[in-house]
Amino acid sequence: MKKIYLFTLSFLLIIISFGCKSLQRTDDALRIRKDSAYKYTAYPFNFNIVRNGNTLRGMVLRLETVMVPDSCVPGREPKFKVENRVAFLDVKSPNLNYIEYIPFEDVDFIGPKFNQPINTFEDYNFPLEPKRFRYVPWDTIKVYCQECGCQPFSLSFNLPCLFCPECPTRICKWYFLELRGGYATYRDKKSPSESVWKDGFMGEIAAGFRFGSRKQFGLGLMFSTGLPIYNSFTGEDIRRPLTLLHFRWDPFKNCMKPREKTMPIRRTEGYCDCPEEFLEEKKKEKLDLPFEKCFNPFFYVQSGLPIDKFSIDLFKLNISKSNCRDKISSSAPYLNVKTIPLTFTIGVGVDYPISSHVDITIDAGWRSYAFGESQALLGFSNVPSYRRINMFFIRTGITL
Repeated sequence: MKKIYLFTLSFLLIIISFGCKSLQRTDDALRIRKDSAYKYTAYPFNFNIVRNGNTLRGMVLRLETVMVPDSCVPGREPKFKVENRVAFLDVKSPNLNYIEYIPFEDVDFIGPKFNQPINTFEDYNFPLEPKRFRYVPWDTIKVYCQECGCQPFSLSFNLPCLFCPECPTRICKWYFLELRGGYATYRDKKSPSESVWKDGFMGEIAAGFRFGSRKQFGLGLMFSTGLPIYNSFTGEDIRRPLTLLHFRWDPFKNCMKPREKTMPIRRTEGYCDCPEEFLEEKKKEKLDLPFEKCFNPFFYVQSGLPIDKFSIDLFKLNISKSNCRDKISSSAPYLNVKTIPLTFTIGVGVDYPISSHVDITIDAGWRSYAFGESQALLGFSNVPSYRRINMFFIRTGITL
């Protein structure tokens, strides 16, 4: 029991130590002009999601005036193009990687209608209520031309960091793959009258497909190497592998198409001798918002059958059309032979993205492990019967 408490406590401390605050959102209404509403009826990061293009619901982060040079020619002072836009985070967007930039000419500003400044926005649940108005900052961003410089030779391999200052945007494919190593502790029976505490290590792999509007659900199959469990009638210690139907739910997983982060800036060809030229945006202060969530919790359930010989024999006995099972039951009523050894699991864990396609994962769970046993009885050498044990486990690995 001490090992169970130790692993459970360690697991909880990891979650508490590394958990990040979620974004504290406001519930704003962003009105769109009638002649532009058709542009915003589809959510831009997932066109299958339809929304009200007349009034967008979410968080208005700020107004921006962006000044971009028309060209970058040595010895010539560039002229700047000016674009005014609203930085908006839709209610469906999971984090700050999904900001929309909406031009001023598409916005129906509510402020001037109430003799308020243009950076005034209303509460979605209290429209046209001046007491609920909110004022957002208005930033000016100026993009400067910069001399090109050839990059020095480097032997860096751009290895992914484990705890990066900013979380990579998670891009999920239609399928998933999980690779896990785990440790479990459980009470087993070495004989019908002798119980012992055991522990052991296991390896597990799961694969399947994702579905849902944000790919937040996963359904597939899992294979586990299983754990050594006694046949209590003979004292033989047998490893019992498992095949399970695997379902997982990632309620906060960010699995949508990321926005394009580059700005449409026109550049002049042949400006410098390096292979590529670039423009650098002048750094500006970040919004005073909490750090977005990096650690994503998930939950899973599993159900299936062990595939060791004794369990398979018990399964066959229950689905066969012969009267063999009834004869065993009547001759040895103390044996449970009329139950299929169905195993099920529940668990919870956290993912941490180390790249756009890979998560490091740690989880803990409880498994009710059903299996078959065998003994010589009634003139037969392999009479199967049913037994079940409970175990706690902790696993770690990667998710693709």
